[in-house]
Amino acid sequence: MTEDQRKENLLKQKIETDERLAGAPELPLSSIDCERMIGGKSNEIALVGYFGRSWACADWGIHPPFRDYACGLMACEHTPQHLRIDPELQLEYPPRPLEGLDPSLCWGIHIRLLEMEQQLLRAEENWRRCGMADDAAWMRSVIKQLVRAPPDNKKLRDWFDSGSC
Repeated sequence: MTEDQRKENLLKQKIETDERLAGAPELPLSSIDCERMIGGKSNEIALVGYFGRSWACADWGIHPPFRDYACGLMACEHTPQHLRIDPELQLEYPPRPLEGLDPSLCWGIHIRLLEMEQQLLRAEENWRRCGMADDAAWMRSVIKQLVRAPPDNKKLRDWFDSGSC
């Protein structure tokens, strides 16, 4: 099964189980389709575009159902105003905060970044313990670039400076 087929199957399952807008098109599979829907004239279709973009950012994995996401979008200060003040959308999707929704209106990004950071830290530690000093040093440089530890985070700064955990 190709990646596109996997995504299409996931979308079909999600559409069948989600309560979604009557008459809305199928959820978009590509970034271009998401952005077209978001930038279109229909606020209802824009919600579907934002949902598709957010779920794509989750790599088509765990994501809130459409209704929960739409209600969260309506409550989010970063949602474009023309969507938040749409009376029909407000009735259909009463604003309700959705934990994990970020300013780009994608859900769960920070959790996934934290998980990735933890995986990289474990790999660096494992390589160091296995005597793979060059690989561990390379991983440490990757982590430094990704994390960009703030100067006030002494524990992380000390870890970077130490060369070991």
